[in-house]
Amino acid sequence: ITYANPAACRLLEPLTGPLIGQTLVNLATLSTRHALHAALDAAGHRREGGRAEIQVGQHRLEVRLSSTGEGTLMVARDLSELQTLAEEITRLQSHLDEIERLRKRIETDHGVRARYHPANMMEADEIGGLIRYANSEFGRLDILVNNAGIQHVSPVDEFPAAKWEAILKINLTSNFHTIKHALPIMKRQGSGRIINLAS
Repeated sequence: ITYANPAACRLLEPLTGPLIGQTLVNLATLSTRHALHAALDAAGHRREGGRAEIQVGQHRLEVRLSSTGEGTLMVARDLSELQTLAEEITRLQSHLDEIERLRKRIETDHGVRARYHPANMMEADEIGGLIRYANSEFGRLDILVNNAGIQHVSPVDEFPAAKWEAILKINLTSNFHTIKHALPIMKRQGSGRIINLAS
């Protein structure tokens, strides 16, 4: 499985372990494995995908599987969500294609090596992975620029709590995590610069 929406992950991972990059044969129960394999087979032949009922704890839940034709399996609760996932994958792929074009243009125009890492700046583990990736790719870490930020404007009594938490995580907490992971590298090198931007 190379793609699963977060809701589907929460439903299936108690049986499968981490979903991303895993195969259906890792499922824990024979009945669930059979149902999902049948749905996967149907997904390869029907536009609407394949339907399966699975057992998670005390609950029986319906999921739908659909192949994109390029080795990607989508997992959703119903056909409408499946179509939404397909649109999201198309949109994300378009963004990734544009990022790759920009990366290559930077290398060509400026004669440098440019790399991209899709870290979610709300997740501490992914931020750590980003810093480790940069250090591994370039052999050192000379400059860290903390420039990630989002904004939302609303009266306090109407301000969504989730939006507030996201702003704090990206605008503030992400800086802490990048610095936390970058400092040991810079100390070992004996040099480094950290630039924090704010508005």
